[in-house]
Amino acid sequence: MPYEDRLSDIQDLTFNSFDGEVERRGLALDSSEMKEFKSCDSEDLYNNLALLFSDQCQHKIYVSVFQGDDCSVFRKGQEFSGSVIKQLNDVYEFIDSRNEIRASFAGLHRTDTRDYPEIAVKEALLNCIIHRDYLSPGSTIINIYRDHMEFISLGGLAPGFSIEAAYLGASDSRNPKLASVFLRLGLVEGYGTGVRKIIDSYKAVSCPPKFQAVVGAFKVTLYNENEKEIDYYSGDLISEPRPQYNVNIVPRDVLADSILKLAREKGVITRKDVQDKFNVGSTKAFLCLKILCENGKLKQQKMGKQTSYTLN
Repeated sequence: MPYEDRLSDIQDLTFNSFDGEVERRGLALDSSEMKEFKSCDSEDLYNNLALLFSDQCQHKIYVSVFQGDDCSVFRKGQEFSGSVIKQLNDVYEFIDSRNEIRASFAGLHRTDTRDYPEIAVKEALLNCIIHRDYLSPGSTIINIYRDHMEFISLGGLAPGFSIEAAYLGASDSRNPKLASVFLRLGLVEGYGTGVRKIIDSYKAVSCPPKFQAVVGAFKVTLYNENEKEIDYYSGDLISEPRPQYNVNIVPRDVLADSILKLAREKGVITRKDVQDKFNVGSTKAFLCLKILCENGKLKQQKMGKQTSYTLN
């Protein structure tokens, strides 16, 4: 039996956060609809779907904030609990308070750019809540770094489903009744749209989002648009932004040594050479090349929008 249909171990449930969300959204729900959302059975016993929306929900989201681009310097952590509705609102508010705005000017015209597209943050967070495996006792993990943000949910993809299928707009929810309630509340606009919305929100950006699925976990990585603006000024652009699937996780020092070896072999290399040779994402390739130039090991050469690198 699916998790959401099983009888809840806790029956003394309250729904203050859920009722507040219904009221804020101005939904006119009659008593039968409210009973359906709270999922009482014929004997007035609550199932796990009701538990998820209750104030007594035991599943949690843990958000960590780090100083730099990796987890070596921890700054702050906060755990969020309660109804999945409360967690959604509280976590989004926490992230939004750190989603800074950078202003740029063209003459008298000002353009404000958020670090992360708000729609991408919303959809990645909704994905963590709606599609996670609630049979797993661990917490959903969100890591915020200087230049990117990670959303890691338990359970991976539903059996027989793939990232490519999600990219095409297919949907196969592990928790269909949970997804249905979020749809009725107006928190999602349709099934199978989340991944495409995230991708579309990054269309004009040189660092597209990344989706990774392994047994037991699914990760969405969003990149800080304002931290990556240097790509535009250096001319190190990606001509056709697209999602990055299954790229290697290579330590930066190992990648740096490999890049220097490649530069010795080829004489002249580009960022794309590094990506293709070592199967790494555009962000890691660019940052590693930049650091090697700053350390005097590589020299950057530009010709129009094309950027290449040689040994210094």
